[in-house]
Order: sequence, then C-alpha cells, then structure tokens
Amino acid sequence: MEKKKIKKTRAQLERKILEFQSSSVVAHHIAHRCVENASIDKMMASAVLVQLSGLGGNKIATVCIGDGLSNETIECLKKDIKRSQDLDLVYKL
Repeated sequence: MEKKKIKKTRAQLERKILEFQSSSVVAHHIAHRCVENASIDKMMASAVLVQLSGLGGNKIATVCIGDGLSNETIECLKKDIKRSQDLDLVYKL
C-alpha cells in the first residue's frame, strides 16, 4: 500500500510557521509587555489595526480602531495572553 505524499503550498507552510512562532512562551511574554503600546495614550491621532484569525488561516475579522485601544481592553488582552501562556506552560511540560 503506497502512501500519498501531500505537497503543502508555500502559504500553508508560512501559516504553520506563524502559528508555531506565535504560540511560543516568548511570543506571549513580548505581547504581554508590548500590548500597552496600542493604548489611547500612545496612539492618539492614529489607529490600531486589529486582525483576528483562527488556526489554519480561518480569517474572522479585521478592524481599524481610531485613537488606539482603551485601558480596559488592554487589561483584558493582558489577562487573556497570561491565561494562554499558562495553558501553554502546563501542556508543554
């Protein structure tokens, strides 16, 4: 019985690399530290581009938020990043 080799496209491979890199503990740490750069205080008269996508390239939404993210949103994002980091640490050990 022959096994068929499935060729992956360049886009699929790049997506896998992106998913792998963004799920690392280091990426979580950097995101937790840098998310404050998207605050209203730092982005006044500018905007933040938020792009949501699921694993496998499943695009959910993209939106431009004028004047940056509110402090409440940043705190919620930090909590979610920390929760995700904790889950990654538990499952990778």
